Amino acid sequence: MDIKNHIRALVTAAVMAAAPMAVNISSASAEDYIVENAQVLTLFGDVNFDGNVGISDAVQLNRYLLGRISELGNIRNADLLADGVIDIYDMVYLRKQLVAENKPAGTKLSIKVVDMMSGEPLDNADIWLNEMNGDYLYDIGDTISTGGEDVNYYGLPDDKDYKYFLTVENLPKGYGGGYGIWDHVVIFDIEAGTAEKELVVRVAADDAEKNVKFTHMDWCQGRENIGYGNLFITDKEGNYYYQRQYTGEMALPDGEYHADFNFFDYPVAFVEPDSDFAKSLMENYPDAKFEDLSKGIDFSVVNGKPDRELFLNFGPMEDSGNTINVSCYDSLTGKPLEGVELSLVEAPYSYAKKTTWTSDGTTKVFNDLYRTGYDCYKVVVESVPEGYIQSSRDQGVGFGYVYNYSTNFDFYFTPYDGEKNLSFDVLTWPDKQPYTGNCTYTVMQGNSVVLSGVKPGEKFGIKDGEYMIYAESYDEDEPFRGAWINSELGQELAKETDVFADGAAFKSDMAKFTVKDGKLDKVITLYVGAKEKGMSDFEREEIENQKREEEERIQKEEEYQKLLLEEAEKE
Repeated sequence: MDIKNHIRALVTAAVMAAAPMAVNISSASAEDYIVENAQVLTLFGDVNFDGNVGISDAVQLNRYLLGRISELGNIRNADLLADGVIDIYDMVYLRKQLVAENKPAGTKLSIKVVDMMSGEPLDNADIWLNEMNGDYLYDIGDTISTGGEDVNYYGLPDDKDYKYFLTVENLPKGYGGGYGIWDHVVIFDIEAGTAEKELVVRVAADDAEKNVKFTHMDWCQGRENIGYGNLFITDKEGNYYYQRQYTGEMALPDGEYHADFNFFDYPVAFVEPDSDFAKSLMENYPDAKFEDLSKGIDFSVVNGKPDRELFLNFGPMEDSGNTINVSCYDSLTGKPLEGVELSLVEAPYSYAKKTTWTSDGTTKVFNDLYRTGYDCYKVVVESVPEGYIQSSRDQGVGFGYVYNYSTNFDFYFTPYDGEKNLSFDVLTWPDKQPYTGNCTYTVMQGNSVVLSGVKPGEKFGIKDGEYMIYAESYDEDEPFRGAWINSELGQELAKETDVFADGAAFKSDMAKFTVKDGKLDKVITLYVGAKEKGMSDFEREEIENQKREEEERIQKEEEYQKLLLEEAEKE
């Protein structure tokens, strides 16, 4: 495959694969397709359907009119007058076209490639015009170098059934930034009755200031999130500026513009200003503002700046809502348990909206939930009935989308009527001060959770037996962690403490213990220290591997882009 076809394949794959609902365009040639359908591409005068208009077309049309052949390569191309009849008048027109006495019938298309901000023609660019038909592209002539001038095509059908695919390549230095070629493709049609059409392709320089930003807000997650589609930017006259802008950040000169958003196949929609969803958002985000985006967005750029803030507000599709079902049980009998106080926390790591209730022996159902992402929902056990211990940990869910998904949270609680006189300590190393972070601890017996959410120094009680206690999770910004036994910090602790003495613990924030006659068989002291010093060799290797793989990926991508540019320059 030569470099032009290679670039073409990359462009079509990138443009179409980026949008799940878009057509997947093949790079099949006209020769591959003519056998199946010879009446698709209309390049008036290209009778033999070889992509060019020449003397061979006149020969073939003459033979057809004399009855010496019964078929043409493309019969529609032979109707040069576009009157529905192929006759001697079409032959006369074709002969005049070949000697330049007549321009081909159809629309004259003038194409110019200019700088996005200044509107000045670029010194050079190669343009490649194709017809899009179904899943295929068909060349209309060869690649043409502009040399800074307009390029004119004659004889194009003025019919919206025809779609054209223009690729712009080999731009001057300073206009070929990473992935910029995605925006160097223009898809367009020609209105019926259009005698002449001017198409201006605007290309932003690599160093052009991105002076306009559309903030893509996913209000189900409460954060910016791109990827649900792309922006189509035109001026008020309908001239193209960006056809598929993905990030929301772009360079635009002063002027008046209109933006439409093309959704990909994701279960999201624009937030309607008067919807119940918008009203509920205002309770948690009082500064949020919503507008009707169903007809796009009109805006202006004045003195290099947008005349207002530009937001694309995404929310759930209509009649969509997720569900959480919560049930509580006695762990010994399996029967529903009443009297457990629980809370559903929406967005536990941001605004933490809490709904509290007490179990009544039935399943608590929460419908029409819209929150998604990692900061989604968490069910917290606040208190348990008398005679039970808090033997179930909090449970959380991270919905990907609001799409009528459902999840079940089942909590099991262990009955216990003994004394609560057990406790443990957690100290920081090396200063041996009480740990005051947010991490809580879980007690397990075999594979079963017996107690969760226990804090250092807190009194608790459990039945006689053998147990293991360990840390649940630390906040991301906490400086402390439990140390692996084979880490630098773990080796220090092994020499100076007995935290690893029983042989069952492999981290300094876990321990094995026994309860007999309601008492501990030993004093439980756990340790935490600087997380960097407490990492295992395996963790360090994984971090290094991930870092190395990312560096290699970036290097290969740069080398590949460099190769493409070098090959393009050779052409």
